[in-house]
Amino acid sequence: MKILVCLVDLEAASKPKKGARHVFVLLGLPWPLPRPSWIGCDPYVTKMLTGQNFDYSCHSNLTRAVLPYGLTEFDVHDVLNIFQVTGLNDEGRYFMKASPAKKGDFFEFFAEIDLLCAISTCPGGDLSMPLWGPEAGDTLPVCRPPGVEIYRVSEELLRAWTSPQPSDYAGNHGLKFPVFGQP
Repeated sequence: MKILVCLVDLEAASKPKKGARHVFVLLGLPWPLPRPSWIGCDPYVTKMLTGQNFDYSCHSNLTRAVLPYGLTEFDVHDVLNIFQVTGLNDEGRYFMKASPAKKGDFFEFFAEIDLLCAISTCPGGDLSMPLWGPEAGDTLPVCRPPGVEIYRVSEELLRAWTSPQPSDYAGNHGLKFPVFGQP
């Protein structure tokens, strides 16, 4: 199974960009997988690889999921690919391998701020079947539904905890802006 998660800082999404802050703490990856990947397919990659339009990639699924909350595709930055093996090979080409995840594997995190979590399983299922080329086939048999559990943390555990504040970085990334009337 492959699950893609889009985590949106609801407070930041509703205001002009200012300081960044972390939105969750990873509590563990209790399965023998490589590190989570931020590389995923989207309609742009599919168009580039196949020349075809495809509106049901993980990115598109996440975009449709956040629309009812007043968000857009621009709020779906990159997906966090949890139960999959993807990336760029030595030639810089995108690759996908069959997921080594098995039933019972999970991803757990602690939300440090109010989050909207949009979840999508890959239309390619566990990636054990090619999605493109002459060997491509119907991937529905290798798709698995995700499970979601949400826990409320004990107030006792939260007594000393505080939500992260936005960064107070006020620089201009090294740029100097002209001031009107000054040389």
